[in-house]
Amino acid sequence: MHRWFIAYKYVASRMITLAALLAVTFSVAVLIIVVSVMEGFRNGLEQRIRGSTSDIKVESDMFIGLKNPKDIESHLREIPGIRATAPVVETFALYRPQGVFGAQQDALDHILLAMDLENDLSREEFQKSLDGLPDRLNTKHRVSSERDEILAQSLLATQPRTIDGLFSPEWLDDKIWEPWRKAYDIDHSKLALRPIVVGIEAFRNESLLPGKVIRLTSFSPDVREPIEDEFLIAGFFKTGLYEIDAKGIIIRMEDAEGFLKLRDEAGDLSVSGIRIAVDEGHESPEALVALREKIETKLAEENVLFVETQTWREARAQLLNAVKVEKVIVSIILGAVILFAGFMIFIILTVQVVDKSKDIGVLQSLGATTRSIAAIYFTIGASLCLLGTILGTAYGIAIAWSINGIQRWVKLLTGLEIFPDDVYYLDRIPVKFRPDDLAYIILATLATSLLASLLPAIRAARRNPTEGLRSG
Repeated sequence: MHRWFIAYKYVASRMITLAALLAVTFSVAVLIIVVSVMEGFRNGLEQRIRGSTSDIKVESDMFIGLKNPKDIESHLREIPGIRATAPVVETFALYRPQGVFGAQQDALDHILLAMDLENDLSREEFQKSLDGLPDRLNTKHRVSSERDEILAQSLLATQPRTIDGLFSPEWLDDKIWEPWRKAYDIDHSKLALRPIVVGIEAFRNESLLPGKVIRLTSFSPDVREPIEDEFLIAGFFKTGLYEIDAKGIIIRMEDAEGFLKLRDEAGDLSVSGIRIAVDEGHESPEALVALREKIETKLAEENVLFVETQTWREARAQLLNAVKVEKVIVSIILGAVILFAGFMIFIILTVQVVDKSKDIGVLQSLGATTRSIAAIYFTIGASLCLLGTILGTAYGIAIAWSINGIQRWVKLLTGLEIFPDDVYYLDRIPVKFRPDDLAYIILATLATSLLASLLPAIRAARRNPTEGLRSG
């Protein structure tokens, strides 16, 4: 008991020990906040990628060169674990706005995605992008007049949130034009053009709105020459991935067949690839890789050549790995703060050993063993370490949970927007705690601080009592 009492008196005798406690608390709290936010970004990115694509994709190595997709789909559905399949055409297109004002702009490149909206899997994926639409457009730095903003908000508010409603004659021939009539007294109803749906960020970049007409230019795999046609923008979609929402255009497969001439003279359909959804229980990375290998074996048996099979993680491996590496690098850099906290404990205890030389000599002359002296100073360091870790963990978790409220208060009081959604493409700061991340931070802090406490404790225990009494 006397060791704890003496350790407490030594800790409370100098304010510098408070600096060591604050250093440990600060280092643990900062690491927890940063790592949890980085993990939130990584997890949010995975969910967005996962929500915008299928589990596995079979793609042709040649340009829209996968023929007879229905036959291939029937072979794939024989594999246990595959829930559904859907053909898809993905290619690039240039567009030139024409539309209601007759304005011409330079051609811009986009990703043209053709989906069979009669297919259950395609409907499921497309419906997710309609469900992701916000209630209002963020029109900051986007519109040139108040009338344009009113028009944009009205079009989004009235846009159907279901596939059938979006492509219904009621919407395309009538409802879509009501905001235009109110804003500009323009009525282009019954244009008899093929409808397309654009990513919601296209409004931010090019001010594309439902009701406008654009001329698409692409390349046909059948006639092997550029083709172009006019299309009516029917509405917006939002996947949560900026690249797709800014450059994506979705067209119905039946319209793409006529536009891109996807059928050859024999009437055989060509697509870019086939999307595959798996059953529950096959969604882990290991299960998806095993299922991909089965798919590759099946395709080889059916003589389906020149195709590439990828899981959704493999298709976006470069992006996911970049986020993972960034998290590791930031953790290592901030880990230096833990070393600094341990170094402070080491310096403080070393100064204590020198300053309390007489006290050490007195204790040794009274019969204190070397082990007891070491235990006193180790108890000082361990107390600072343990208390700092507990406080840092509590503050770190509390601040991370409240970080969105904190940034709103900062914006309210100072006008400074710490997390602008038009830059990060997120409406809130994502936070996710992983037990292994918390364990790594806590154990690394404890190990560093305890090691820093052990060295001065050993030095104190090895001091000669005669020298301690003489120095006093």
